[in-house]
Parts: sequence; structure tokens; C-alpha cells
Amino acid sequence: MDKTATTAAEFHANRLEGELITLPSTGRTVRMKAVKPAELLHLGEIPDVLAELVIGFLYGNITEEQYKDFFSPAEKKEKAIALIDSLRIVCTCALIEPIIGTLAESGENVITIDDLEDTEQRLIFDLAMLGASSLRDFRQEQEAALAVVANEQDTGTETK
Repeated sequence: MDKTATTAAEFHANRLEGELITLPSTGRTVRMKAVKPAELLHLGEIPDVLAELVIGFLYGNITEEQYKDFFSPAEKKEKAIALIDSLRIVCTCALIEPIIGTLAESGENVITIDDLEDTEQRLIFDLAMLGASSLRDFRQEQEAALAVVANEQDTGTETK
């Protein structure tokens, strides 16, 4: 069996092209990529609460429970602000199209973080942090859930 090396283009695909994802809560579609833990750490100024989570991902010892605890209701205002900042940082790194910028940078392909609903930010965070394979799987699940129905065809169920 002849095997060939994976091309550089295939290696770069997720980082450069990302995946088209429809955000279920609003139906809006974005192009996004997975965010590597090291990429977040290189940003420098990230909240301690996000740094802890990222380090757990980096060393591969984060549990589902620890991940859920990251989003548990904050007892302190500081933790709530750090959580909001964490969502903003990850969403900014993950979105390829549109990109997240400031109002001064607004343009045809630029939105502000405040243009995203809270539920959209959380989903983008989850997909971005869980890796490229999760993005592909999520997109493929969305595609599989869609079916073409001929005009006026009775499917026996209500079409979403």
C-alpha cells in the first residue's frame, strides 16, 4: 500500500480555512477554527481562570467536571468578569469570518464581540476549545440533520 505524506495545505486547513458553523440559537453562520491552548497562553494577558483551564488542556489532564466548573455560577464579581473576558478572548481567536474587532475597525467582515449573543459566545468557546475534530463533527452533524424536501411534499413531520 503506497502512502503519501499529508500536504502542508492539509495541515494548514483548519487554521486558515476553519469550518462553517451555524449557531443554533440564532441561525447565523460563522467560519471558525479551533484554538490551541498554547495560542491563548502566548497572548499574555488572559484571566487566571482561563489560564488554569488552558494549562489543563495543554497537559491533557482536564476533566469534563473541571470544564463544567469553569462555567459554574460565579460567587464573586471578579470571577464573573474573568469568565466574560475569557469568552471574548477565545471567540476573538476562533472567528475567521466575520472577525471580531472594535467599532472603529468595523467594516464588511468585522463585528464587535457585543454583536454575538451570549449563547453564541459560549458555543464558539466550547467548539474552539474542544479542537478541530469537534468542529468538523459538529458541522457534519448539522449537515446530516438537513434533508432536501420537494416543494409541497408531505414528510409526515413538521419541517424545522
